[in-house]
Amino acid sequence: MIRRSARDGLVEAAVAANLDDLLAYAERRAVDRGDAADALGNALEIVWRRRGKLPEDPLAARMYLFGVLRRVMLNTNRSRRRGTAAVQRLRVELEAEPSGDVEMRLDVAAAIAALPCEQAELVRLVHWDGFSIADAAELLGLNASTARGRYSTARAALQAALAEHRRLVR
Repeated sequence: MIRRSARDGLVEAAVAANLDDLLAYAERRAVDRGDAADALGNALEIVWRRRGKLPEDPLAARMYLFGVLRRVMLNTNRSRRRGTAAVQRLRVELEAEPSGDVEMRLDVAAAIAALPCEQAELVRLVHWDGFSIADAAELLGLNASTARGRYSTARAALQAALAEHRRLVR
């Protein structure tokens, strides 16, 4: 008979509470859904093997799960082309959608992809994944004030890029 520990239940509860958000995080950053599923599976395997390190606090556990998945994704995507390939894939997916705001979302995605990697990831964590700037900073291993500065710089760059695009479209 296999004995289950309280730690096993903690891991299961943390994964169950965050699984949909983790999968969405992986899908937005992977080249295709298969890569996202593989990365999530690898991350969950790591979490299970290192279950003693999972924090008991639900928010800290969520951040730990995202941190593990983020590192797995970085390793997975390291050899892949960045930026333009993801924007092109997003363009194809969004053009298939019957939505009136497709062009705006494409413009925003392209503007985010044009940011330096550190700023783009910070913007994605805050706006796509719902983290606060302080939590995103911790996840990225940054000082909170550094993250706030990078976020401010990224917002200014995004506003300028989108304003320029609107000016050109008119």
